Amino acid sequence: MKWYKLLKRWFVYKLFKSFQFVVCLLPLRIAVWCGGQFGWFVYYLLFRERKVTLDNLRKSFPDKGWKEIKRIGKEVFVNQGKNFCEVLFFFKFTKNDIVNLVKAEGLEHIDRALKEGKQVIYFTGHLGNWELMAAYLSSRGYPLNVIARKVYDERFNKILLDLRGTKGTKTILRDESPKKILKALKRKEIIGMLIDQDTSRVQSVFVDFFGRPAYTPIGTAMFACRRNVVVIPGFIVRRGKRHYLKIEQPVELIKKEKKEEEIRENTQKLTKIIESWVRLYPQQWVWMHKRWKRKPGFNNLEKRNIH
Repeated sequence: MKWYKLLKRWFVYKLFKSFQFVVCLLPLRIAVWCGGQFGWFVYYLLFRERKVTLDNLRKSFPDKGWKEIKRIGKEVFVNQGKNFCEVLFFFKFTKNDIVNLVKAEGLEHIDRALKEGKQVIYFTGHLGNWELMAAYLSSRGYPLNVIARKVYDERFNKILLDLRGTKGTKTILRDESPKKILKALKRKEIIGMLIDQDTSRVQSVFVDFFGRPAYTPIGTAMFACRRNVVVIPGFIVRRGKRHYLKIEQPVELIKKEKKEEEIRENTQKLTKIIESWVRLYPQQWVWMHKRWKRKPGFNNLEKRNIH
């Protein structure tokens, strides 16, 4: 790696640690407010991310006026700033602190599946504070493993794994063997997956998302094809000073003779569930992500066998 890139990473890391130290000196309520102000500042600072956000919103909500699109765009960055500061508090929070931040509904769906001896895949999207959702479930005693990509900088990767680990959440990296997921399922541990981003080096298919073909990971649908697996959707959103977590009933999966068709149609069905929540809370989704960067014609499902 070039020396200037190493220097840049060192500077960003030191800046992050300094920011974390200062934020954690503040009461949570003030820290979250500061996070929102920081997000508002970043909205104006990062031209490319702002442009992607507004463009994605405009194409996804053609019925909304430009003034409302810009308002939602700003709120997207404000919410991400608040999420960021809340996650920094994980090292300070006790499990009870985490539980008290969230009002949950539908935990009985997970309880029933585990009691019946089912293998549980819990899927969600990058909506609200998804890291807090994982911390909440783990703090309540659910054996949760989240599937995540490795962060480019090993120092930040360790921080993120440690943040999750403080509340008992395990992380399985995407470049690790799928056997690790299968072993966790056999141990009756929950596998948490986020399936709403265009992710490189992950088997995906094109499905409809906000009226446009979006390249979507098929991991959840693939594992759901296995016997004795239930797929449970759950979403967390910010409501005032607290968060609301809604866990829905298990998804009734589509069965097809051809495996590829089954995986594609189930991926579409799960994506529509995510879209319904994003439509309700557009200001809390990550619109700065280049969700539609790949176009139909590129499809690694057709290039690799599905087992």
